[in-house]
This record gives sequence, structure tokens and C-alpha cells, in this order.
Amino acid sequence: MDSIFMNLSNNSEITDIIICGTVDNDDNIFQFYFDLRVVYVECGSNYLRLESVNQYSMLNFSVVDYIKFDYEIDEDMHRARSSVKDIVLDNSGAVGNNIHEIVLYDRIERDICAAMKIRLENGQEIFIDPSYIFGINIGGEKQHTIWKNNYHNINHMNKECIIL
Repeated sequence: MDSIFMNLSNNSEITDIIICGTVDNDDNIFQFYFDLRVVYVECGSNYLRLESVNQYSMLNFSVVDYIKFDYEIDEDMHRARSSVKDIVLDNSGAVGNNIHEIVLYDRIERDICAAMKIRLENGQEIFIDPSYIFGINIGGEKQHTIWKNNYHNINHMNKECIIL
């Protein structure tokens, strides 16, 4: 198994999907401004950290043990996070949300690839597209098709499957 994903093998159930951002208070109405450059997939006590890099063309991935807010904000704003598991997961109750396989497309470095697909034991496929104009877009087969239609190296693309 790939050493990056070793910490996920024992805790491969997706328990949450988290986006970070800031909260601003404008006339007592709080507004959440999300930052889609980084998305966290919670698996037990670890997080699969996904970051859109290289001018939103590649995906940097790592397994970390906490959510890191590593960006500057204005002093009148507050760091925030939000769960999107109910939007992304077919079954947000976590039953059957164990990661069965991770597919890396055009892996160019140990921790960088063009896109990622996470296949769950319940059959759901989650496609991670780092080439979205604002960062990362998460979807299913339809998002995968959109990415393939726009990917510049589709005819010579490498695919690496990692079974957890």
C-alpha cells in the first residue's frame, strides 16, 4: 500500500467532509466565505487533506491529524469550517462509507496528481477535481466526465489504484 495512505487503512470510513473559510459580520448578518483551495475528508481521527495547487491544475494530497488554517484573514473576520458531508455523501450516516479504493490520475510526484476518485464500499464514487475555477470541485461520475473532457493529457493519462 502507498505510504501516504497507511494511516487511513485502519480508519477508512469517511465520517465528514469539511471546507474551511471565514465568517464576516456585516450588519449583524454572518456570512460564511468558503475557500475551496483546500478540502478535508475526515476518516476517524485522521484527515485526507486535498489542496488545489499549480494554479488550480493539480491536486496535492496528504494525511494529517488536524485541520490547519494556514491563510491570512482580516482582523474583523473569523476562521470557520463547515461540514458538506450531507451534500456529498449519498449516505451521510456513515454506514457503508468506508473507502474501498483511491484512484490517482496522472500522479507526477509522491503527493501530487491531476485528480482523484474515491470509491466507497457502498458503491458511491466521489471525484475530486482540482481544476475548478475557485479550487476543488467534488462530484460523482458527471464531474469525472467534465474533468476528462477538459483534461489536456487525457490520451496519455496514467491511472494508479490504491486499495485500502
